[in-house]
Amino acid sequence: SSGSLPSLRLLVVDDNELNLKVAQRLLESWGQIVVVAKNGIEAVEMFQKSKFYLILMDCQMPLLDGYSATRRIREIENGTLVHTPIVAMTAHAMHEHKVQSLESGMDDHLTKPINRSELRSIIERFAK
Repeated sequence: SSGSLPSLRLLVVDDNELNLKVAQRLLESWGQIVVVAKNGIEAVEMFQKSKFYLILMDCQMPLLDGYSATRRIREIENGTLVHTPIVAMTAHAMHEHKVQSLESGMDDHLTKPINRSELRSIIERFAK
């Protein structure tokens, strides 16, 4: 749909600078407020400092991968009423990666390279 999205804060986590820039430009062109993190440790720190309506999480990262970062975020949320949607971004479309992302507490899955319309529909779904 070409309707405008509400302007919401989201966190994009990727260790690849170019991927971050591309995602940030695209999301900002849709009026989103974008915060970026370069690894899972940064992602968890940003999450502790601020509220996001959605986190786009690369799975393969040094220091702390996306699955582990997601588990840490879910531990922090545990006992609160907050559940921040976390969407995995991975180059692997294989079934076991989808299972792994869901088991770690992720809500959905995007295959890289990111498809604009898929990303848009995920944002629309979680922005409700």
